[in-house]
Amino acid sequence: MNLVFDILRKNKVKILIVGLLSTIISIISLLIPLFSKQIFNQSLINKNIKMVVVTAVGLIILNVIYYLLEYINQKTLVKIEKNATVYVRKRVIDNIISKPLKFFEKYDTEYLVTRINESAGIGNIISGDFFKFILSLFTMIVALIYLFYKTPFFGWISIGISIIYVFVMLLPLMKIFKISNKTMDENAEYNKKLYSAVQGISELKQYNQVETFSSNILSSVEKIAILDAEQSNKINFNFNFLQASNSIISITVSVLIAISIVKGELTVGDYFLITQYVSLVNAPVLMFQSFLIMCLLPFLAGIRVERLMKEEEKEKISGYPITDINKILLENISFSYSDKEVLKHISFEINKNDVVQIIGKNGSGKSTLLKIIMGLYNPQNGNILINGLSLNEYNLSEYRNLVGVIPQKVFLFDSTIKENIRIGNTALSDEKFENYLKEFEKRGFLKNLDINKIVIDNGKNLSGGQIKMIALCRVLLRNPKLLILDEATAGMDKELSENFLSIINNLSDIAIIYISHIKEDKIKTTKELYL
Repeated sequence: MNLVFDILRKNKVKILIVGLLSTIISIISLLIPLFSKQIFNQSLINKNIKMVVVTAVGLIILNVIYYLLEYINQKTLVKIEKNATVYVRKRVIDNIISKPLKFFEKYDTEYLVTRINESAGIGNIISGDFFKFILSLFTMIVALIYLFYKTPFFGWISIGISIIYVFVMLLPLMKIFKISNKTMDENAEYNKKLYSAVQGISELKQYNQVETFSSNILSSVEKIAILDAEQSNKINFNFNFLQASNSIISITVSVLIAISIVKGELTVGDYFLITQYVSLVNAPVLMFQSFLIMCLLPFLAGIRVERLMKEEEKEKISGYPITDINKILLENISFSYSDKEVLKHISFEINKNDVVQIIGKNGSGKSTLLKIIMGLYNPQNGNILINGLSLNEYNLSEYRNLVGVIPQKVFLFDSTIKENIRIGNTALSDEKFENYLKEFEKRGFLKNLDINKIVIDNGKNLSGGQIKMIALCRVLLRNPKLLILDEATAGMDKELSENFLSIINNLSDIAIIYISHIKEDKIKTTKELYL
């Protein structure tokens, strides 16, 4: 996976340190059984107490060094995991947020959020267990070489045990992989259903569909619970089976070594050395299962999120600087969704101080044309020129700073009304922002609104008219050179609508595009475009 390789590259120094420390730790783990053998052989055969004490002190020192290095290693690994998690989150979010609008129109919000959240676990692949597993392979090879050198019989036994472990372990792993994949899919579906139900709770209550939707959500909950239980059962069975096998094999190995000691072929010290070395040979195989299970979900999440990241190229932002909009020229614009053509050979000109009404029925392409003018869509045919230069050649970020939009559905964030207005231009100083607020209140924009009120769930505690006035304040805060109003007076009462339109009619040094189903006579129109 590209993300994992990027993590490795960015943390290569820390990973080298971990690798060095882990190698030393592995060497110490190989030396400890040798010292243990020395203690028993010296105490039982030579009865040399001084040698026993010296060897025991050496063994204690080795253990102290072992756990000290293990602690330092773990601290370094925690840093790597932290850096990896932050990097993956940033990379995934930057990539997805930077994609063109058409990408977001293909997926539910809940689905994308679920996938982004899953990606946080990718960094866990580069974890302590990963390095322990890799270095356990090193100790396994050294231990196996020693066993074949000392007692080939126990070397072959170790290999035979490992083969049995691998066979027992791999059988259920494919099923566990499949169950995990289904669980992740079902979780995404559950989040989608739950989010939709909460968002549309008013409609569900109005049409008495709460029970139906609740039943659908609970159905997903039950599926997830069943899949989780099935996966846990398979993991637990495999784990317990391996533990039982390990106990039986350990007893068998101990008995075989005891027989060899009775025959005089091995010493008591050899008993401790061989049993520990046989364990070191089998350790990677036993660790492999937990390593795979630990990496399974992050691995699947990585595959999914990288597939999303590759779907669309990032939106091109860089280009020529732009500080004003004097003229917009649409040249033979055409646009289609799949096989449905919504705009066909549209040519039109908008100049500064023009007030243009774009009029058309539902599905006529009004909103699509706006998205093209805003630089959110690229036309399949034709071109849009700004001040005589193709829009694609400008810095898109700077261009959008000159465009103010009040859409049909205004989005408000879960913060105060004041903070929602401030989003329109966060570059303003606090003093200038407060001056704007005073001007808005004086002109009646914020009538009957407490600007410190917390907005809940995209404005469900506000009226439609209040939401539109907040959007207007937000837009005016940025002094746009092009103002786009998409059914802007929808949801307003007569008084608020008239106040809103009077504000629009008194704006100057700006081009205005007003979208509606029918002609709005209260707008001082200079041009009209029918779709």
